Amino acid sequence: MADDGIRQGRLSRGFPLARLAVRQGLGRVAGKLTRNEQKKLDRFTREAQRYVGVLGDMKGVAMKVGQLLSFLDAGGIPEQYRAAYQQIIGSLQADAPPMPFDTVRDVIELELKCPVDKTFAWIGEQPMAAASIGQVHAARLPDGRQVVVKVQYPGVGDAIRADLQNTELIASFARMGMKLSPIRITADPTAIAEEVTARITEELDYRTEAANQAEFRSHYEDHPFIRIPEVVPELSTERILVMDHHDGHRWRVALDQPQDLKDRWGEVIYRFVYGSLYDLGAFNADPHPGNYLFHDDGGVTFLDFGCVKRFLPEQVTGIRRISQSVFGELDAEAMFECFQEIGFIPRKTKLKPQRVLEWWAPIFDPGCGREPFTFTPEVAASVIERNFDNFGEWGDVVRGMGIGPESKDFTFLTRIQVGLYSVLGTLGATCDWRAVHKELR
Repeated sequence: MADDGIRQGRLSRGFPLARLAVRQGLGRVAGKLTRNEQKKLDRFTREAQRYVGVLGDMKGVAMKVGQLLSFLDAGGIPEQYRAAYQQIIGSLQADAPPMPFDTVRDVIELELKCPVDKTFAWIGEQPMAAASIGQVHAARLPDGRQVVVKVQYPGVGDAIRADLQNTELIASFARMGMKLSPIRITADPTAIAEEVTARITEELDYRTEAANQAEFRSHYEDHPFIRIPEVVPELSTERILVMDHHDGHRWRVALDQPQDLKDRWGEVIYRFVYGSLYDLGAFNADPHPGNYLFHDDGGVTFLDFGCVKRFLPEQVTGIRRISQSVFGELDAEAMFECFQEIGFIPRKTKLKPQRVLEWWAPIFDPGCGREPFTFTPEVAASVIERNFDNFGEWGDVVRGMGIGPESKDFTFLTRIQVGLYSVLGTLGATCDWRAVHKELR
């Protein structure tokens, strides 16, 4: 069976990455030499196009990491870069070049050991979506049940496993993603690489995704607005995942709907993120809007449970206690101790508890008690800058914290929070967020 152009091995995929790194470095030097905002924007656009072009061509681990690092919807990007970012990075969050249906048929029949026309009464030859490690086809079972079939690209598993042996390669992707950001991000690329590697490894086996999805569906089965498709376990294998088909608006269509509906969708997404964290000690750690389907009754269907981050009970307790500080239920010193316990602040530090609380409160609770509160792109961008910019007003705190070896479990916690605010900002969602959070906690 052909590998359909997926580059194999670390060296063959390393050369375009090396060339890109050199071009990025030269572009950054040029960016520092010019003061013209249009020239800076042009440089940012060219750099992003090169980044997406290389990752899209490589598929596999490079494109997967690209998607994981492009967690910011355009709503969380400074205004002057927003349109370019939305257009370019959106390609990493949407469709990759699809594989031919003959290849899809081969994979299905190899995995299920049965002819496709015996397994399905009908299957669409054109994919509904194509992404980093697989693509999705609509189908109908012999009993009439409408389903979707997720098929992994042949060869992509071996290609990714080869790359994941080299943590430095993944760290280089992380560095590229941080350089691509219009703000200067402080984080430990190696710690990010280790956490990303663990999550991507899990995604290679669709049986893990099926188990994750079944767990989340069981928890939310009776929820009126949180919906998760039911998996067909007897037709799901390491490289094939079959689940119920859900209709709904995709992200770009959802943005054109009435504001009161977007407000309800925003609340549902917020409830799903924090409710899963507090109740399950887990969350779907791939928060980009392409993983949501939006319904006219205010409900949201959540897709893609391949990347799920799980926390120990004591870690969840720590997160709960930190939230209490924002709501005035815990003093700055106690909050500071929680941050140290989970590894966000070193034991030896010059940071002061009150300074950290003043930095943290608007990140966790942007409304700061002003409820109901409306998320906007500007609010999301300010939270992201406050969280990551080590040269801004709160740079002393950001430099004293960050995602290091002790806190690598929280790489995805930061990612999901920033991704959530970015989505809410683009929706322009209004809600009494503080009341909802207290209810969930």
